[in-house]
Amino acid sequence: MLARTGLILAGLAIGLIVAEIGLRLAGFSFPRPAQRDDDRGTAYRPGVEWWQTQEGEAFVLINHDGFRDQQRPFTKPHGTIRIAVLGDSYVDALQVPEEGRFTELLEAGLDREGAFGGAEVEVLNFGVSGYGTAQELMTLRSRVWKYEPDVVILAFLPGNDLRNNYEPLQGDPGRPYFILRGEELVLDDSFRTSPDHLKTWRHKLGYFVVDNSRLAQLAYFARKNFKKRREVDRRNERARDHADAEASVELGLDALVYKPPVDADWQQAWDVTEAILKQMHREVRAKGAQFLVVTLTASAQVAPDPQARRAFAAPRSRRLVLRRDPSGRTGKEGRVSRRPLGARFRRVRGEPRRFLARLSQHRDGPRPLEPRGTPTGGRNPRDRNRAAIGRQGDPRLTCSVAN
Repeated sequence: MLARTGLILAGLAIGLIVAEIGLRLAGFSFPRPAQRDDDRGTAYRPGVEWWQTQEGEAFVLINHDGFRDQQRPFTKPHGTIRIAVLGDSYVDALQVPEEGRFTELLEAGLDREGAFGGAEVEVLNFGVSGYGTAQELMTLRSRVWKYEPDVVILAFLPGNDLRNNYEPLQGDPGRPYFILRGEELVLDDSFRTSPDHLKTWRHKLGYFVVDNSRLAQLAYFARKNFKKRREVDRRNERARDHADAEASVELGLDALVYKPPVDADWQQAWDVTEAILKQMHREVRAKGAQFLVVTLTASAQVAPDPQARRAFAAPRSRRLVLRRDPSGRTGKEGRVSRRPLGARFRRVRGEPRRFLARLSQHRDGPRPLEPRGTPTGGRNPRDRNRAAIGRQGDPRLTCSVAN
């Protein structure tokens, strides 16, 4: 009996070793990119590197401070303008090489055109995949200010930032949230006391195995994809309860943001998100920096087929339209119709709404967003992550909503 058990265990061990060697020879690698963080729940592991091949192909290297950006000194060089960009996967853009991201294109374009009186421009990328606006505010507080930015840009993705900011919709207890108590925005950091965050010996052992075994990385990869698909199914089921057959515009995004709040949870998600935007604006201005917000798109908004775009928009009737302020100043924007998406932004009075501008990166270079248009910034690895700030002399754009 013992001999048979020993043979079975030996065979299993040999099989695991062969599988491990096979995965290494095949070049498979899916290292654990994130670690627990006391401010933001999770953050990239400093120094981790891997080849991202799930969507597009790119080499990913995380710097010493936990971001996909070049190593930079905390102290800003004399005569330099620093622009900090906050956002999620549209910003860190793991799907494309670093030189193809909009932050690098923006930095090169501003330098080339002699913006800011010819001063050297540095665009710092603080994007982290999966983050919502709450985590981006915590990133601003805990990581950004030590780099002394002159401008802070928030890349806001309506498709999932609203859900990310409200735990009953997000369903993730491992991240910080903000809650409203009357008019006061209060941080909920209860994630810090969760077993997953406290890093028990079991978690540490599991991290060690995943970090050193390709077979364990394969299991980790399968588990993450399964959880992602289950989350999409959960949101689709919730959408059907509200007579919307398509909750997900695409994987990870929600179509319900284009409707009026369908229940108390979505209403609260809007209210909390607006309060976070206001708070972020106040904190940036208190530091003497300028705050800009750029809205990002879903693939349905930038589909090459105009009929497909109209088919998606028809039942939701939401279109953002940009127009130039005739006075040449960023004053009051034009009329905002009753359409909820634009109207909700308008409620952030005196705040970043007037900077809601989007540009696209086309074959012939960046150009301003055409009225009643959308940028080519979808989830395709060749054309996503293309939102950018306008050329020098073109920042005076205001936002309204088309009827």
